[in-house]
Amino acid sequence: SAQLAAALHCHATLQFYPDSAHRFHKWWEESYWPCKKRCTDVPACEKTYYEKEMWTCKAAALRAHDAAVDLPTVPAGGAFNFTTPWLLRSFYGSRPPRLIALLRSPIDRLVHAFYGHPHYGKKYGVGARRFGEYVTEQVAGWRACERRHGLRRCAIHFEQLGPEPAAVFFHADQIIRGMYAPFVEDWLRAMAGALLCLRTEDLLEPATRRAALRRAWRHLGLGVASVDATGLA
Repeated sequence: SAQLAAALHCHATLQFYPDSAHRFHKWWEESYWPCKKRCTDVPACEKTYYEKEMWTCKAAALRAHDAAVDLPTVPAGGAFNFTTPWLLRSFYGSRPPRLIALLRSPIDRLVHAFYGHPHYGKKYGVGARRFGEYVTEQVAGWRACERRHGLRRCAIHFEQLGPEPAAVFFHADQIIRGMYAPFVEDWLRAMAGALLCLRTEDLLEPATRRAALRRAWRHLGLGVASVDATGLA
């Protein structure tokens, strides 16, 4: 609703990032930060905040989030989080913009991330065996969270859900970033018909590029003939 949207804080970039949902609205912040301050104002409590009291504050903030977000429910996951597509729906209403999402192979992007970001190499080392150890650890952390909290909850709020998920190196971020389904589901429900998902590989491969571009052009309401005019095909 417009009232709910007006109550939110909004990222300048509106980018989707794991654990971003609570940062969109004031109710999480109005619960969490005063709770933290009550502890950190007391020297004895401040010393143990990040090991102990923080999780009491974060649990209360998530309850505030859930109580404030009045959105459709799913059988196994409770209320939808107030994520980017629901925020945009509040502004665009019944006439959302046409959007295209390019989805890369989750395995390819995971390999690229492991070798592309130096912090993984510093912790795990490099090479196939080290990559396998990284994946094993990350998947184990993800599955432990999912068993306890469910897929949607972990995909959106992973490191907010307790010390065990928070302890997973970089919070299983690369596993979650390649987990497209729970995020795409929000877009499809909030802005039906607005989103077209294409495989990145289909645009990179000459054999499939023209068909992918034609799908994109049709989705954008452009003439199919304009694919040839771009020179991209």
